[in-house]
Amino acid sequence: MIEYMKELDKENLFKFLEKNWNINHIYLKDKRYFNYEFSDNSNFVLAKKDDKIVATLGYFDYDNKGDIWTVIWKNTGKMDDGLKCLQFLLNTGYKSVSSCGINKKTIPIYEFLGINTGRLRHFYILNPEIEDYKIAKISEKNIKKIDYKNVEDIIEVKNIEELLKLIDYQELKKYNFYKSPKYFNKRYFKHPYYNYHILLKPKNAKSILVYRIVKANGRSCIRIMDFLGDEKEFNELTNYLIPKMLKEKHEYIDIYERGLEEYTLENSGFIERKEDDSNVIPNYFEPFVQKNIEIYYMSNCKDKFRIFKGDGDQDRPSMVKEKKDEE
Repeated sequence: MIEYMKELDKENLFKFLEKNWNINHIYLKDKRYFNYEFSDNSNFVLAKKDDKIVATLGYFDYDNKGDIWTVIWKNTGKMDDGLKCLQFLLNTGYKSVSSCGINKKTIPIYEFLGINTGRLRHFYILNPEIEDYKIAKISEKNIKKIDYKNVEDIIEVKNIEELLKLIDYQELKKYNFYKSPKYFNKRYFKHPYYNYHILLKPKNAKSILVYRIVKANGRSCIRIMDFLGDEKEFNELTNYLIPKMLKEKHEYIDIYERGLEEYTLENSGFIERKEDDSNVIPNYFEPFVQKNIEIYYMSNCKDKFRIFKGDGDQDRPSMVKEKKDEE
């Protein structure tokens, strides 16, 4: 039997994940955070046999029956129990089903089902004024000459009400994947632990850029987590971050993405970090691991789409936190 998780199933789900997933996973160690993530329209699909959970697949719903992003896909029963959970979501009328951070070993399964898969590209801009990098490991200091413009007209907004006054949010429906104002508010403004910064133009804004500041080894970097809207504004918004990087002595700016035009990134000063790159631009910070990490995705969306690290649950805490980040 395949069904959505009900409130009565929660404790059994926790026991299932403790036994079969990872007893130290943040969703199990911090039930408050679990309830934050799986609130509103986000939930789990469960496969049951004799009323016992044998497979799970969680998902986040960006809108009511909109684009959904799967997480925590685990099967302990027959091989097809987990597949039935996925097929249940594929056949339930959601606009699209995607996942960011899939196991590379599962790519053949998705491809067998006719679902697109790929690797997120990783780009970065090094701070040229730093000689001894502590977060990154740099063997070749690749830095493009950046001719950034005056960016005084870029502002940072603090809440969803302020954001909605500055942008025609409905216009964002033209771009995949659409995050409703309700989901965007929950995901970025109301995150219980991470302090996300939201940038846009104060007049005629057509796009939104989301970033946060991450620290390790006594240093910090700027990580772009999301971009919504017209790609023509990407350069202006990232230009705002370059003097910030220099002034505040952040080691670099980085972005994981799929779907932005290459010239957009190149014109903004970004260098691509290749799979076999000698330079290391870390992805894991909780705990910190100084190595390059590849992020793979899947999506059944047939139209043009963009994916960033802020999609799905790729940017979430891995350890229990006592309070929200200050920066």
